[in-house]
Amino acid sequence: MDSEVGKGSRFTVTIPLVSAKDAPADDPDEFHAPDQGTASGLIILIEDDVHVADAWGHLLEAEGYRVATAASATESRALINHIDEVPALIVSDFNLLDGSTGVEAVTEIRDYYDVNIPAFIVTGDTSKVVKDAHPVENSTLMNKPVNTARLLAAARIATRTGQVPAD
Repeated sequence: MDSEVGKGSRFTVTIPLVSAKDAPADDPDEFHAPDQGTASGLIILIEDDVHVADAWGHLLEAEGYRVATAASATESRALINHIDEVPALIVSDFNLLDGSTGVEAVTEIRDYYDVNIPAFIVTGDTSKVVKDAHPVENSTLMNKPVNTARLLAAARIATRTGQVPAD
């Protein structure tokens, strides 16, 4: 864990890789979640912390998504000019480098494609200002640190249905 007062915290998790031949045999009594199909679609990820962007990008790509990353609303505007498909989901940090917000970035991307793309707005700021600035339809506010299982489950629903799941 790395933490700086007033700047935030960074958590790193290391998970050992196990080859299929070294993995334990399936236990017939062990619970397995039903197959929910293969994840697919393009996700625009707007995150100004390169470490967080890399981690989330790799996580989403490992699930089968294609990820296009920007560090600010300005970069996301430039990015969408080079994308020729409607994104299935937008995941954006709330406070962005260029002084804009994730809400503004999401709104601009939706306006560009003229589609109400599902969106996750992620923040470490739990103030009333952030909550009041979040009246965006078909979106949800996720507080940092984001539970990766929740992120992936919500992403799967949002990209499949076009709607953000209810909390």
